Amino acid sequence: MGGKAKTRFVVEFDGKLRELFSIQEQISGDLTIPIKHEIQHGSSEDLQAIVEQRLSVHYSPNSHGTLIKRTAVLGNRDVITNTTFVKDSKQVLLAPLWTKICPELIDRYAPKVRSKDKIVDIGRFRKDHACTLVYTAVVGEAGRTWPAIAGLALHSAQFRKFSIAVYSSYLNWPASHMSHILMIATSPEQINGVARGEVRGDGIASIAAEELGSELLRLSEYVSAMLILKMAEDAPEDVARFMHGWPLWFYPSATDLTLGEMERIRREGEPDWPASIEPAPR
Repeated sequence: MGGKAKTRFVVEFDGKLRELFSIQEQISGDLTIPIKHEIQHGSSEDLQAIVEQRLSVHYSPNSHGTLIKRTAVLGNRDVITNTTFVKDSKQVLLAPLWTKICPELIDRYAPKVRSKDKIVDIGRFRKDHACTLVYTAVVGEAGRTWPAIAGLALHSAQFRKFSIAVYSSYLNWPASHMSHILMIATSPEQINGVARGEVRGDGIASIAAEELGSELLRLSEYVSAMLILKMAEDAPEDVARFMHGWPLWFYPSATDLTLGEMERIRREGEPDWPASIEPAPR
């Protein structure tokens, strides 16, 4: 009853379970992945409500590669799509699906869990930890053994034709109402079937296994920096300068981050806080 079982990747925030995304395996072996999304899409001049955001991963028997399709449905009924084609990936597949720095995980992220669903709990943190979750979802071929990577927590799920891993960490930046997500595409973005932009080659190759750690760090740094820059746009000049120079520290758990931050401050001293945002004494 109630449809197929889902694998739900969740995190505990302020003692409450919050869903990041879920995966539903189709009869064909393809994967459909709805992502818990933000409320709005676009610039401040043209904000639209997001109705749905999802990915699908396709195993085509007539192709030498793997197709990843991304879809967003907006409140004005626009449908935005793009795709990534991973070449020569039938035997060996290793590609990031998306990287996200999460917002404050409020009640709208609460999962609707059914008894048949599988839960993958990737961690826990609180608002008073003054940190936020950053994660990358990665797709591999079925049966892949995922490597441990220093500084990142690893959680995974296996399916008939694919394997999905989530590498996560906690950034020394407090969760807020804002987030940033990165999805790399090789096709032009389409709005209601009309392409905008140019095709970016004939696809991408899988990442070499030995390069996975450095690529995950690069992606985490990028989305984190983009979020902080976006927040700095509306800040006073002295605060914006301070934000631009903020060091990005990633730890596999909120506890590790707190201990690591205390150790860094012991060695290096407190940051030179602008007077307008100077924190309370520790």
